[in-house]
Formats: sequence, structure tokens, C-alpha cells
Amino acid sequence: MLPPPDAGDVWIDATRSRERAPLHAREPLPFRYGLPVHAGGGLVEIPAPKPALPDVEVTQRIRLHASGGEARALFGVVTDYRRGEAEDRRVQYEDSARGDIGERYLSYMRSFYDGIAAAGRPDAAEPPAPGVMRTVEGYRLDWNLQRDGQAFGIVLFQLGDWLPTLAQGTRTAPRLLAGPQYATHTIRVDYPRGWSITPGEDRVENPWFTFERRVDVEGDDLVVSGSWRRHADDVPAADYARFRTDMERARDLLAYQVDLDATPAVFSARAADWAWPAAATVALAALLGLAWRRRRRDRLSGMLFAPRPTMATLLQRPRAWWPALALMALTAVLGAAPDFVDESLGGNLVLAIVSLVSSLAWFPLYTLLLMGCLRMLSVRAGYGNLLLAAAWACVPYLLFLLLAGMALGGRIEVFADGHEMQPSDLPGVLLAVLLVLTGLCWSLVTSVNAGAVAASTGRAKMFGAFALSFLFLVGLALVVGLVAAVVYFSRGGVL
Repeated sequence: MLPPPDAGDVWIDATRSRERAPLHAREPLPFRYGLPVHAGGGLVEIPAPKPALPDVEVTQRIRLHASGGEARALFGVVTDYRRGEAEDRRVQYEDSARGDIGERYLSYMRSFYDGIAAAGRPDAAEPPAPGVMRTVEGYRLDWNLQRDGQAFGIVLFQLGDWLPTLAQGTRTAPRLLAGPQYATHTIRVDYPRGWSITPGEDRVENPWFTFERRVDVEGDDLVVSGSWRRHADDVPAADYARFRTDMERARDLLAYQVDLDATPAVFSARAADWAWPAAATVALAALLGLAWRRRRRDRLSGMLFAPRPTMATLLQRPRAWWPALALMALTAVLGAAPDFVDESLGGNLVLAIVSLVSSLAWFPLYTLLLMGCLRMLSVRAGYGNLLLAAAWACVPYLLFLLLAGMALGGRIEVFADGHEMQPSDLPGVLLAVLLVLTGLCWSLVTSVNAGAVAASTGRAKMFGAFALSFLFLVGLALVVGLVAAVVYFSRGGVL
């Protein structure tokens, strides 16, 4: 494959028969000097650019399971080799039997996990790009938690190949530094009990190599990733002591221990993570106590604890519509707020505004549906009265929704689809969900009582109208879902 027009000179070693990458993406020649193919030229220095992609890139998945005193870990390892590393791996796979390769790989893995077994033979796979050599491996490890313990080590074993244990003492000659110029190893681990781990990043850097390790939680996965970069071919004897110290520091980062019997994430949160939930709980008790005392004198408090007499009073006051409109607008804004901070929308303001408008349109549309359901129960209610009742019945929901935001410390982005939940989020999220559910239930009770007054009917018929409207919405959702499924499959799985 020819190099791109701007690739510059191309240097080729005709003896490297297993080199299959595009010319511009091959391993730099190790001779330092070469003779250009043109008349009148002398020896010139061969360029050796740093690799843009890792020479060795390991992507590993571990699935952990523990039950009844027994634990199991399933390993899937995919390794992409590039440049010279790809050539070496092709030689291995072309000159050796798969069984022999599998035995060597298994022996290698047992140096990290005693008792591990192979789940099939390692093999070459379809490369993701020209010149890449991809291999796949599978392993299984079973152990007894009582006998062998609850700890499990997540090991960046590939990077350990270039972080040897060094001899003590001094040197009189330079120390050879092996390994590719750039390599990465990423391990994603899932465990049904979840993770209560604080993200962190460590780095060891010197003139000869850089080693980095990052620990993070992404969704349900614990992600341990490491990278190795080699900056030199050897280490001067005078710098050997510093080099050995840094190498030991890097080796200590190769293994990350997790406890399979660790406390669930919510109970391992720091005291500071409970501060906003505690403040929201105190505020809830204070506000409900104040509202109870003022239930006969204040309309907002009345909708919490005395919705029927409060609604009767509101129906006689024309000015009750302005607060009602404000309540509807505030409910719509708060309901759509997570969409405005949702990273998965890519900052699309139009989609967020659509969410806001649809939330605001809910009130008039649902009031129409409720009127129809009341007609089915032989109750004729005025649209304006029902809409007024629907607006004022949002008071409990708004109160609990605002307190939910307080429990989160104002961080409403945790409810957005693009947010990755962290252990520190859990106390606030759990209380926020509880508060929102409580507000919805309380608003339903308020809606039945206020709606009964607005429709001049009993609470039983009003509750029946709400039940009918709920059944209608469920049926509508099922029909829409069925139509969407038919369209999806009729178009070959593309919407």
C-alpha cells in the first residue's frame, strides 16, 4: 500500500518478509543510517518517528461472580500488535502450533493467577486495520472465597513484561531498556455487586520511560488502564539507582486489588457525600411542619394538607390563574432541566427545548383526557376548572422536586443520560429518587381531592377518571411501541 502524498521519504528493508502494514506505518529501520536510492547521494540518517498508535494494545474484559462461597472470573483478552511487534507475532503464529502457543500463554498467565485454566486456544483474528496482527485469548479462574480469600488482583500483565525486577547494587555499564516505544493495557471489570472505588491516576516519569495507570468507574465497569512509553534504548550506569527506584514504583502499580466482599457503594460514601441529603431531610421536616401550621391560611400550604377547602377557595378567585400558570411553567422547567445538561444530546439546545415544550403541553392535553374520562363516568366538568386544579395540584410535587435538587447539591446532571454515576453520587441520588416518588404520590392524592372539587363530584369518581386515563396512556404507549417495532424490523433494524 502506497504512503499518502505528504508522507515524505520511505525507507524499506527488503529482508523483512512479514512486514504487511502500509509503508508509512511500518517499524522504523534500526540501522540509524541508510543509502537513498538515487545517484550521487551518501549515507543519511534514517528518521525514526514516535508511534501514533500503540505498538501493543491490549483490551481485556473480566467478568466476576461470587456466590455461595465460590468465586469465578472469566477473562477475554484481545491484543493488537503493530509495526515490529506485529512482525514478531506473525512469526510466532506461522512457525508454531496453536497448542504450543496456548501452553506458553497459559504458563504465562499462571504466573499471575494460580489455578487459571484456558477457555479455548489462542488464535489470530480478523485485523481491525491493514498491517495489524490481532490475537484473542480466553481464560477461566475458579476459587473458594473461604480458603483463598475475598481479594482479587487486576493485573496489567502485558506492561509488566517491560518492567523487570532489577538487581540491587551499582553498575559500571549501561542498562539495556527493552520493550516497544508505546504500549497500552486496558482492563474492564464488571461485578454484580457494583464498585465503591474512588477514581485515581498515578504516573512515573523519567528520561527513559513513562508509566501511567488510571483507575475509574464507567457505568457498571471498573476500568483499570495503563500505558508504557519508552524514551531511550539504554540507561547510563550513573543513573541506574534512580532508574531502579522508578521501575519499582511502576511495578507496584501493575496490580490493583479489589475486595469482592466490600461494602456496597452507598455505605462506603464519605461523610461529606451525605451532607446535602442530610440538609434536604432537615429542610423537608421544617417545611412540612410550617405548612401544617399554615394549612388554613396559605394556599400553597393548603394544597399540601387541605386540598379540598383550598381548591374551593381558589375557584372563587379569578387571580388564582396567574399563580397557576407560574406553577405549570415551573413544573415544566424543572422536569426538563436534566435534558439541558445531558451530555448525550451533544449540547443540542433544540432537543432540550422540545423536551421543555412537551412538558408544558402535558397540562392542557392531560386535562382534555381527564374530561373525556369523567364523561365516561357521567360527570360533566368544565375544562378551566380542571386545568386550574391540575396546576395547583403540582404544589406537593414541586416541593419534593426542589428538595430532591437540594439533596443532589444542585447537581441535576446526575439524572442525565450522559452522566456516569460515581459512588459519591449515590446518597444524594437515592434520597432524590425517594423524594420525587413521594412527591408524585402526594400530588396524586392532591389531584384527586382538588379535581373532585373542580368537577363537583366525589373522590371515588375522580379517582376512577384518573385510573381510566392511566389505562389509556398505557394502551397508547403499547400501540406506539408496537408500531415502532414493526417499522424497525421492516426496515432491517434501522429506524
